[in-house]
Amino acid sequence: MIPDDKIYEKIRILHHFRQEGNLLEITPSVVLDAPESTTLIASFFVDSFEMIESARFSVEKGANTLAFRQKVKIINPLIWNPHTLGEPALYELKTVFYKNGAAHFLIIQMAGLRQAQIVKNGENISLYINGKELLCHYHDFSETASVAEIMRLSRKYGFNFTIVKGSDLCCAEKILEVCDRTGIAVALDISGMDRRMGEELSLHPSICLHTAPEGEFSFVMPDFPFLTLDKVKNLLVRKIFTGENGGEE
Repeated sequence: MIPDDKIYEKIRILHHFRQEGNLLEITPSVVLDAPESTTLIASFFVDSFEMIESARFSVEKGANTLAFRQKVKIINPLIWNPHTLGEPALYELKTVFYKNGAAHFLIIQMAGLRQAQIVKNGENISLYINGKELLCHYHDFSETASVAEIMRLSRKYGFNFTIVKGSDLCCAEKILEVCDRTGIAVALDISGMDRRMGEELSLHPSICLHTAPEGEFSFVMPDFPFLTLDKVKNLLVRKIFTGENGGEE
């Protein structure tokens, strides 16, 4: 059965990353709550290169999580880093759905690969990204900030860390996209969120840990280290304020 156009708007794409040595495997999955059974045909691209060609999915009525049978393999993958530790390398992941033999609907997502770890030494807490300690210089900014603006300010004043409230998904997405591109590490405040909302945001490489006030979170995700909000503040080396004339405190 050829799917109705409205069904495509309900599709989410999740990605599972697995790294062993210098080999990265990506397994994309189609997530869909379908009003009726249907068949979908899709290809998967990484940076405009077609990595999986014309995969066919049999969709049942109701909830579906359908993984591509073929895995994408990348040797010596690029690594996302906060800008003070390196380059914030990103991959463009594109899923193209076909209808009547032609490309009909696409979902484009940016992703990056990084490893984050919390290291505790007595009362001291440190955040390590890709094996290097991140000295967290904090700055708070809104969803109206542009990539160019944050790029300029972060290089001028040296801030590399912020906290983002995840319960407002639309606002959080905008800030996280800027952080992904400019190399700003993020502690995602998951208070008021559920697991699905966490999965929606999990592809952003700038999210290096989850946080929430004590007792105000309903889930944890094993791929992300967790610190309560009061302990995140112990990570901060300094807070940076940028006003009309610049400056810091």
